[in-house]
Amino acid sequence: SGINAEYGGLKNYLKEKNESPCYVTYVEKKKDKGVIAKRVLMIGLNRIATLRPTGKVGREAHLLDLHEITSNTPRQLDLFFKPHRGDEHIPANATIVPFKLVLETDDADDVITCIRRVLEHSLSSVPYNLKPILNVTPVSRLEAIPQPDWVGSEGLLVAYKCLCTYHNLPVNPTICWYLENTYDELLGSKAFNLKVFTHHTREPPQPQDYVPLLHALRFSWHFDAFIIKGYEHLNFMPLAVAVSEVARNNPAIKSYTLKNTLMKTEGLDLIIESIQTNTSVQLTNLDLSNNPLDDKSAPLLAPYLSNENMISNLVELRLAYNAMSQNAIQQILTSLRKGNPKSLRVLDLSGCRLGSPPAITTLVQFLSNEGKSIHTLGISNTQINFSKFPLGELTKNEALTDLDISGNKVSVKEITFLSQFLNNLPSLKKLNLKACGLPDKDKELRELFHAIPFGVTHLILSENPLGVNSVNAIIAPIKSSSSSSQPSSPPLSPSSSSSSLSLSQSQVLSSPVLNLVSHLHTLELKDTELGDQGIAALCTALRGNRTIRVLNITSSLKGSLDSKQRIKTVQALSQYVTSDTSLEELYMAGDPKRTNSQLITNIVPFLMILPQAHSLRVLDISGHSFHNQGAVALAKSLHLNHTLTKLYCDHNHIGTLGIANIKGALKRNTVIQDMPLPSWDISEIYTINSTTDLERKKLSTLLIKIKLYLHKNTKNI
Repeated sequence: SGINAEYGGLKNYLKEKNESPCYVTYVEKKKDKGVIAKRVLMIGLNRIATLRPTGKVGREAHLLDLHEITSNTPRQLDLFFKPHRGDEHIPANATIVPFKLVLETDDADDVITCIRRVLEHSLSSVPYNLKPILNVTPVSRLEAIPQPDWVGSEGLLVAYKCLCTYHNLPVNPTICWYLENTYDELLGSKAFNLKVFTHHTREPPQPQDYVPLLHALRFSWHFDAFIIKGYEHLNFMPLAVAVSEVARNNPAIKSYTLKNTLMKTEGLDLIIESIQTNTSVQLTNLDLSNNPLDDKSAPLLAPYLSNENMISNLVELRLAYNAMSQNAIQQILTSLRKGNPKSLRVLDLSGCRLGSPPAITTLVQFLSNEGKSIHTLGISNTQINFSKFPLGELTKNEALTDLDISGNKVSVKEITFLSQFLNNLPSLKKLNLKACGLPDKDKELRELFHAIPFGVTHLILSENPLGVNSVNAIIAPIKSSSSSSQPSSPPLSPSSSSSSLSLSQSQVLSSPVLNLVSHLHTLELKDTELGDQGIAALCTALRGNRTIRVLNITSSLKGSLDSKQRIKTVQALSQYVTSDTSLEELYMAGDPKRTNSQLITNIVPFLMILPQAHSLRVLDISGHSFHNQGAVALAKSLHLNHTLTKLYCDHNHIGTLGIANIKGALKRNTVIQDMPLPSWDISEIYTINSTTDLERKKLSTLLIKIKLYLHKNTKNI
C-alpha cells in the first residue's frame, strides 16, 4: 500500500505540473533533532521535488532556484534553494524564505550528475552567477557533462519551456511554432527580433507570454543581435525587467535595438544600467531611438559612453527623438569625446535639442576630433540655428558621407553659414535638406547648391517652398577653375515657358558646364512649389541627362486642368523619359486630396509613350484620377513595354473596365513583377451602390488573374 501511495502521488504530481521525470530514487531526509524520514526524490526536466510515503508532496523547487549542492561523502547530499521570484503576482519586496534539503542516499553521485545534465539540457548557457555552487569533495566525483548540440533556436525553445514553469505560465503554442519552424528562416541572420511573434499571427501572444521568452535569452547564446521595434507593450514592467536581465547576463548579444517601444523611463534606465554591468560585451550597435529618455537617463548613459574599453567596438549609436534637455545632450556628447570611439561610424541625434551653443559646439568639436571617422550623421529636427553655428571649431571631415539636417529651418541669412559647413565635408555623398524652409531665391540657392560637394549623388529637397528659381539654381553652372570660362545660362523668368528655353539651357548637361545635376544619381523634389512650370523647366533641362537615375516629383505638379502650361508640362515629361537618359525610377504621383496636382486625362499622352522609355524600370502614377480612359492607355503601353518592372497606379478611380484592360495587358507582359493592386480603386468599385453582384464576381476573377500573371513574371526572373 505504501508503494502504491508513493507511485500514485508521484504520477499525480507529474501530471499536475506537466513534468517529465529524469531520475527517481529513495532518500533519507534528516529532520530536526536528528530524526530521519524516508522520502522519494524526483529530478525532473524543470523541478526537484520530494514526496512522503503517503504520496503527498513534501518540498519542491524549480531548478533555477537551486543555489548550492554540498556533498562531502558518497552518501551525503545537501541541496540549498534560494527564494523563488518567478511568480509575477508576488511583490518585489515580499520575503520568501529559502530552504534546504539534508539528505542521505547511496545514489548521491548519480543525483548530482543528473541535476547537472538536466541544467545543461534545459538551460544550455547558464551564466556563471546563476549556476548552482558545487561544493563536492573529492572533485573527482564530478563527471564531465557535454554540452547539447543545439541547432539554431532549438536551445532557446527548450529554455523557453523551462522558464514558463519558472514563471508559472502556460507554454504558448504560437511562440513554440515559430521557434520550431520558421524563426531562423524568417530572420535570415542570428538576430532575435520580437516582430516575428507580434506581426505574423492573427492573435499575437499577450505581453506576459513574452516574459519567459525574453528571460530564456539569458540561457541561449545563439543570437548576436536583439531587436524590438514598435512594440507598445514594453511599458509592461516585467518585460522591461526581462530585457534588462538579458543585457546583464548574455555575453553573445552585441547589438541592441529598442526603438519606439513606449517603454517607461524606469525600464529604460534599468536596461542602460544592465548594459554597463555586462563588462564581457563590447557592443557594436545601440539604438534607443523614439523612447522617453530624459535628464535622469543621461547620467546613467554617460559613464558607459565615456568608458573607452566598453565602447571600443561601437559602430552605430542612435539616440534620436528622446526627451533629454540640451544640457543632457551636451553631457552625452562630452562623454562620447571622453570615450573616443574610434570605430563609431553612425551617430543619430535627430529630434534632440541641439539648438545653439554649447550643445552644438560640443558636437562640432566631436566631429572635428574624436568623431572624424563617422560616416553617417543624423541631426534632423534638432532646432539648429545655423547663424550661431561654431564654424571656427570646424575642420574638414573627410569621412562623413551621409548627412541628414532635414526639418531644421534655414533662413535667408543662414544660407551662408550652412554653405560654409557643407564646404568642410568634401566626401559627402547623400544630403537630406527636406523641410528646411529653403527660400525660393535664385542668389541664395545658387550659393547653397554650389557649396554642395561634387561627390554628392543623393540630394533630398522635398517639402521646401521651391519654385522656378530653384530650377535656375539647379542648372546654374558651378564656378570652378574648370567651368569658370563657360557662359552662364540665362535665368528662367516666372512667365517663361519650357518651349522658350535656349539651347544652352536644355543641353546644359551634355555640355562641359558642371552644375548640380551633373553629378546627382537621385534627386527628390517631393511636395514642393515647383508647379507645372517648374517641372516643365526641370524636365527640359534634364533631357539627355546620363547621371540621374531616380527622380521624385510627387505632389509637385500643380496647375490648372487643360491649361496650355499643363499640356506643355506633360510634353516635357514625355520628352525627358524618352530621351537618351539614364532615368530608372520616376515617382510622379499626384495628391488625391488636391485636384490641382492631378493630371487626370492629361496624363494619357505620357502613358502612350511609355514603350519608348527604354531606361525606365519603376514608375509611380498614383493619385492622378485618370479613370478608365487612362487605364486603357496604360494597358496599351504595357502591351509593348519591355522595361518596366514595378508600377504603382492606385487612387485613379479605375473601374472594372480599366482593370480588365490592365489584366489583358499583363497576360502578355513578361517583365512587370511588382504592381500592388489598386486597393483604393477596388474598394471604391465595391462600395458603389450600382455595382451588381455579377460585376463584383468578375472583379474578383480579374484580380486573381492579375496576381497570377505577376507571380508568373516573378518566377521567370
